[in-house]
Amino acid sequence: MVAVAVALGCSNPSKQSAEGGSCKYLNGFSLYLSNSFGEKLSESKENLFYLLPLESCEPCLSLHLDLLVRLKNPDEKIILVLIGNNYVAEFQRKLETVENKYRCLRDPKKLVFQYETGLSKPVIFHLKGNECKYGLVIQDQDLPAVESYLNSKL
Repeated sequence: MVAVAVALGCSNPSKQSAEGGSCKYLNGFSLYLSNSFGEKLSESKENLFYLLPLESCEPCLSLHLDLLVRLKNPDEKIILVLIGNNYVAEFQRKLETVENKYRCLRDPKKLVFQYETGLSKPVIFHLKGNECKYGLVIQDQDLPAVESYLNSKL
């Protein structure tokens, strides 16, 4: 699953994406992955985590699902963390498409909020092992930059 004020990390995202660094909430996120999914951050493995709250505003969720459907070449390093439940029938088809396209971790009980992760909106961050390469709380206006970043990393 990865530039204004960043919940999972980097205070200056463009600088972080170029220079690397550590995410402010990496320890909390690492504990969440380990305790909730049995996932451990590997020293050598590279992943792009996309945390998507399914119970966020409908237009926002639609924009994020559209972006994920649009990405041309999904890569195994993108891990989608689906938080909460989908209660909007019209999004079901898009959600199924996304779930078939990417590796997904489901958190229907919203356990992420029990950890110090800073999650308030969809978040994307790029980790290589325990190093945060890029982190962003995604505002709607950031979606073109996020899409560009993801396409450049695939």
